[in-house]
Amino acid sequence: LGMPIMIKNNEATELCITNGQECHVHGWKSLTDEVGREYLDILYVKLHKPARDIKICGLPENVVPLPSNAVPITGRMPSGEIYNITRKQVQVIQNFAMTEFNSQGRTRDYNLCSLAQARNHQNIYTALSRSSTHHGTVIMEPLSQSTIQKITCGLTGFLQQEFRELEILDEITRLRFEKQLPEDFQGITRADCLTQYFKWKGEQFLPKNVPIQLVWSATNPIESTENLNKVFEKHKRQTNKTKNSSSVYQLVDSDSYIVAPGTTEVQHRAQKHKLDNDQDNDKRHFKMRKLYLHKGQHGPIGLIWDDKNYSCAYDSLMYILGGIWSYNPMFWTNVWHNQNQFLNTFAVGLSKLSEGNESFEELRNEIRQKLHKRSKKDFPLGQSGVAIDKLANALLECNNVISSNISLCPVCGENTTEGIMSMVLNTGHMKGTVNSIIKKLQTDSSGRCNTCNQTVHRMSLFNIPPSLIADPPNLVTPKKSVRLLCTDLVTINLHLRGIVYWINGNHFVARAVTPDQHVWLNDGMVHGRQSHYEGKMTEFKSKDL
Repeated sequence: LGMPIMIKNNEATELCITNGQECHVHGWKSLTDEVGREYLDILYVKLHKPARDIKICGLPENVVPLPSNAVPITGRMPSGEIYNITRKQVQVIQNFAMTEFNSQGRTRDYNLCSLAQARNHQNIYTALSRSSTHHGTVIMEPLSQSTIQKITCGLTGFLQQEFRELEILDEITRLRFEKQLPEDFQGITRADCLTQYFKWKGEQFLPKNVPIQLVWSATNPIESTENLNKVFEKHKRQTNKTKNSSSVYQLVDSDSYIVAPGTTEVQHRAQKHKLDNDQDNDKRHFKMRKLYLHKGQHGPIGLIWDDKNYSCAYDSLMYILGGIWSYNPMFWTNVWHNQNQFLNTFAVGLSKLSEGNESFEELRNEIRQKLHKRSKKDFPLGQSGVAIDKLANALLECNNVISSNISLCPVCGENTTEGIMSMVLNTGHMKGTVNSIIKKLQTDSSGRCNTCNQTVHRMSLFNIPPSLIADPPNLVTPKKSVRLLCTDLVTINLHLRGIVYWINGNHFVARAVTPDQHVWLNDGMVHGRQSHYEGKMTEFKSKDL
């Protein structure tokens, strides 16, 4: 208890549970696995100086829950064999200390600094300037000669070049104001002005009033813009090469280090990697694998309608699910592998499709045959349609209980709990907007107690925060996002990723929404595998959806 930690994932921005938020351990809830080992399920933390005070019912002020999330990892063995592993963990790190880079923007009443490993004076400045007062600043070790030299030796490299160029640009501005520039000096951009100035005055010319720390000479020359551009291009190529290098975990050669007694070998990475959540991310980075059939394709991949075995219901739902998978294949493959056999087949098939080993229509027909084998009545072949809600229920069923319907009588205390094993919300015959129906489902006070005939309170809560839910087709107005209540009163937001439409009383089409909020339409009869672009989500009102 009391351990300082830092949150490394945007769990709920409205509750100040954001990446980089500092906090202290307040408590936790653990579970036991099948072999009797305890593991962390929920971590309760007290936020340190949040942007605003947070009060959650049943918890002290500024104390919030952090649920464990499924985090996928790809591991490569020395033999070259690759394993996909998913583990549940609370995405936090210890916060006893941090690098000067991570400390930027923070203020410390008491700032303990270790300067021995600082690379240059900028690192030293950043570390020392985190203090609110000089009385609260402590340098933890004596300043070595190398550290002192970093502070006093002056500027080097690109930063020195930057300040030197600013001095020249100041001089050009003065000369232009005083109308002392040559008539052929027409430079407007930074690079043009510097190039023309060097041609006019020469690279060794030194304007007046240049600070002694920035003075250049034949032995310490200023770089020309041409040479500097070459340096920048080389640096850019090296940076891109590093970014494109493999991020797969590899086992370190056991001959390169000695394993401590009583411990096991650990995996190491060749480079540092930020701890990120794939969903929210829904972010910040969408340079994931996408399903392409040819260079001219745009938007999510669609399916060609089957006129012999009517397939529009399958086409529409798989169009949306395929688009969701394509922006984070590893995450959804792991989630769907454990959810049910149909989604597992779907995820494996999408991987083959992305490698060019299978067509989307072949994958659709494979799943359709499995569903037909389960129920010939609900999933017929030929020119008989299938109900979209039955198809969604089958594809989005779960092997485990993911939500619970809870009924509680406040008078006699009788309570019942019904486990739900589906990602499809059961709304019955309710009408209204998505959010209004979900709110009624999750905070309902209707019905009568079987024992005392008094009004009972009913709630529908998710046991784990869902990554995907589907709404039945009787809703009137869809919304761009929905808010769901989970156990322990954790609230999550899910954003709209697709809608299936029933048109002309006999055909299904679908809209898909990408994580970067672009809206695409697909009708397998009209568009085939292509998508028709309809604009940004911000341009749509809820009634237009």
